[in-house]
Amino acid sequence: MFYKYNGTIKVVISIISFIEIFTKDYQMKTLGLVALAAIIAVNFMNLAYSAKNKPNSPAKSFIVSSIKQTKALIDLSDLLHNKYVFALRHPATGKINYTHSGEFMMNNGHFYQNGSILQGYPITHELLANACPLENIHFEMSLPAVATSHVNAKLNLNVTASLSQHPFNAQDSSTFNYVINTDIYDNTGKHYPCLLYFVKNENNKWAVFVVINNKMLTDNGLLSFDTSGDLLKMENLDAITFYPDGNQDKPQNISLSLAGSAQYAADFRVFNLNQDGRSDQEITSIDVDEIGYVHAYYSEGEIITAGKIAVMQATL
Repeated sequence: MFYKYNGTIKVVISIISFIEIFTKDYQMKTLGLVALAAIIAVNFMNLAYSAKNKPNSPAKSFIVSSIKQTKALIDLSDLLHNKYVFALRHPATGKINYTHSGEFMMNNGHFYQNGSILQGYPITHELLANACPLENIHFEMSLPAVATSHVNAKLNLNVTASLSQHPFNAQDSSTFNYVINTDIYDNTGKHYPCLLYFVKNENNKWAVFVVINNKMLTDNGLLSFDTSGDLLKMENLDAITFYPDGNQDKPQNISLSLAGSAQYAADFRVFNLNQDGRSDQEITSIDVDEIGYVHAYYSEGEIITAGKIAVMQATL
């Protein structure tokens, strides 16, 4: 960048000289043009100085959207910053080799180069990456369906909400205070709407009614809060039984947790709502970010970080 900075000065000096040669008989115009040239010079110098002193730009993010095609290609060279190497393991011998080349073929969930597999660190050990043994970087090409077993929600129930005056009826909004909804899944990946209704029956106590696939479950839950608004107790929510498609022979047990919820004098708010089920999914794309984390994206929105690519200093 220093060479370019000097070059900029020379260009500006040349511009000034050019102006002086062709405007020497016109003093007023000369002064104006030289002033303009000076402004240009300052701007060029500022730009050059900024370019010289700006931090190194991060490596780009590498995205491959045609991941399902056979032998998709990806170039990860920018991760090396011209001074590191990738580690490769031969699948048959286990021998580790190193390479400056960033070109890989992706096949069956691995990055291949000359028959060897790109190495990295598992995401669970990211804080101890340098102390962890190298592993094959691997991403799943598809994800199987998973039945929902846990639903978690964290919210605030407004302490100033009115007490219920009528028996609960999911079709009558005057009989409940709040409602939230999510989808749950059975073991085939089929999803069902799940709605949680909150009814303030008495001060500091809220009934929770669970409706799955338009059917209300038999026992409602109960939340109890202390006078400070903190959650004291949850009842009848840790063992909800649901029968997918009404099949009494295949019960599905789900636990509902509202841990961390509160009853403060503030608007009703959902801070978190999630469940652990999913439908079966196919991979749609791979993203390797600027520091080497490999993210796999799937057809129903699932995102899984497969690991972090290992780069290291070595002399080949």
